[in-house]
Amino acid sequence: MDLPLTAGALLRLCARGNAEIWKWWYIDMALSKHEAKTAKTFIIELYEEDESQKYAYQYLQAFPFTYIYIWHDRDSADGGNTIKKKHLYGVIKYPVKRNVNCVAKEFQLNSCYIDTCNNEQKALLYAIHRGWSEKTQYDPDEVKGNGALYERFKTLVEDESEDDRALRIISILEGINHPLTMMEFIRLCCEAGIYPELRRGGYLFVQALKEHNEKYAFS
Repeated sequence: MDLPLTAGALLRLCARGNAEIWKWWYIDMALSKHEAKTAKTFIIELYEEDESQKYAYQYLQAFPFTYIYIWHDRDSADGGNTIKKKHLYGVIKYPVKRNVNCVAKEFQLNSCYIDTCNNEQKALLYAIHRGWSEKTQYDPDEVKGNGALYERFKTLVEDESEDDRALRIISILEGINHPLTMMEFIRLCCEAGIYPELRRGGYLFVQALKEHNEKYAFS
């Protein structure tokens, strides 16, 4: 039977035991909805080992408008026991709204590797996982880019307040569910790029670490 189906026809088919129809109708509708989305800013993901995505990477580097990208090669999975496949995380922006499907064709990609961006600031900071303390933290210098998006990214990183940096140190402790040695704590702060704040905070952060470890003293 050809798709699409009306809702009434779908219900009748399912009632007759054709539940498989529902799955494919749902998938078709979800893809159609995704490809109909429009925006100026998009998030793109590429995988290094995928030969079919080489053109997309080359096109991104020559993208005529503004963009940023970074290779995530240290993301962990399974509680930190395995490293995820190396992949590129990128944010691109057009001067006018574009359709997801049109952008995918421009990059010669399946549209599942591109999505609209709902929060540009969060998307930019996610490049280095700033604000996601449970994820691997990347150095801002690893981010490449050009134009207004790249300049905004650099401003966001540089303009982080002392309060924000102190909260990031606290969030590291809150994201760990076991005792930490001072050496481990220092290493985590160095990896997050906030060791100078840890050093300046001195006694206060030592006390915070002590309070964190006390929670697990009798567990």
